[in-house]
Amino acid sequence: MSESNKGNRKNKKNSDVVPKTPIETKSIKESISHRNSLKRNNNNNKLSVKVDLSFIDPAHVEFPLNGMKCILKLHYSGGSDSSFPISLNENGKYVGIITPDIKGRNRIINVILEAYTVCDDIYMVSSYSEEHTMKSNPEKDEDIIVYKVGCKMERNSIECIHNFYRLFTTTKDMLGKEVEDKDNGYIGAFAMLIKAASFARLQLGVAVGKLKVAIYDEDEIYTSTVEEVTGEDGTKTFEYMKEPVMVLGGDTHWEPFALYHEYGHYIQHLLLRRIDIKNVAPEGSHFPCDATPQNPTLAFYEGYANAFSRILLKEFGHQYIDPYVEITWKSGSYKSLENGFSIEYFFCDKDKMLTDEGRIAAMIYDLYDSEDDSQQHKEIPNIIEFVGMDEKYHGIDKSWFGTLQKDNNQGLEIPFRQLLVDFTSDRGEDYNSVKGYINAMRKKISGDQLEKALDIIRYNYGSDLLQ
Repeated sequence: MSESNKGNRKNKKNSDVVPKTPIETKSIKESISHRNSLKRNNNNNKLSVKVDLSFIDPAHVEFPLNGMKCILKLHYSGGSDSSFPISLNENGKYVGIITPDIKGRNRIINVILEAYTVCDDIYMVSSYSEEHTMKSNPEKDEDIIVYKVGCKMERNSIECIHNFYRLFTTTKDMLGKEVEDKDNGYIGAFAMLIKAASFARLQLGVAVGKLKVAIYDEDEIYTSTVEEVTGEDGTKTFEYMKEPVMVLGGDTHWEPFALYHEYGHYIQHLLLRRIDIKNVAPEGSHFPCDATPQNPTLAFYEGYANAFSRILLKEFGHQYIDPYVEITWKSGSYKSLENGFSIEYFFCDKDKMLTDEGRIAAMIYDLYDSEDDSQQHKEIPNIIEFVGMDEKYHGIDKSWFGTLQKDNNQGLEIPFRQLLVDFTSDRGEDYNSVKGYINAMRKKISGDQLEKALDIIRYNYGSDLLQ
């Protein structure tokens, strides 16, 4: 959801300061939380250290907590308390040597690793207010989330190795009552956003900065990159925020699609800032295949973010079987065609791409993949039968998916860098709608690839945008 749509979710409380949601920074329960001791001889104080941390999603896709400047602190005690920061390499690992200050014989060394949800690209906090600012020393920010990970010790070595993996979010307390455990959701969101930032920098060529991410319980989700400013003469203008922020309310930090969708809005902001355009979408509720036509600017911004998310899910390998959008880690269940929304097999009784974010997302994704999911696809009758039982989809037929045109572009797919960057940052005078995006595409590709792309646009009810 873009900047000016942050009030579109239901039950939003219109307060300037969101009540802080406390988060326990004590050791993570069960397999994560433990402390090991080792009796040491003072003749050899040097210890080798190996740290290997990653998050693994339910489909066993690994997300190392990589980044040369992620904040980790290894604490050890034995004669005196001490700590030092360490940095993981690009594979989420660290190997080094420490020399504890141990005096006397058979001293006890306790070791624990603290992992802060801060790195070069992401600054994650457990609450949000407009007054909050990122600290130069995050260890002094009480809102920063800190994970304490026990380390295994043997002889002259310390190993802090853990894969943060838990499908469900509930555990049982001492009385056997189920209680919510958010820890894995926070570390999962942190790891995935780090990977998205790395992808943007290395694969898309976008110079991302440090993005503040706030997770709390209010039911809203948005990314703010600009703010309204009133001048001395009363004139209101939009200016770039010093600290863009992504707000993940409710359970959205458990949903990969939502995470990457919001990060897509941040990438939009960076691309438009190159040409000094502020991405301010009109206010109003929105969803693919809305009952009334969407504002063209809103439709394009949201359609782009949907396509951005779907492409990253595919590139990272944790997208699930379509027509199911994704698995919801909160419950472990599939989100089956919620409100009829699937990008790969998008269907809608409206036939105008310009004013529907769903058609725009489907078009961009069809340009990226080689699957011909047009009316002739074998999955279409199954979807019609499945959703046709719902009264709101009464009358669904093949025309809801697209025109008679095919979207088969096998061997002529457009690379994601062009789709997510090049066509977005050079849209000409129609920069605020999908028409500008299509015009940029027609300038940058040619021959058979262009012809196949135009067929895909026609299939997704965009013929009028080619005139």
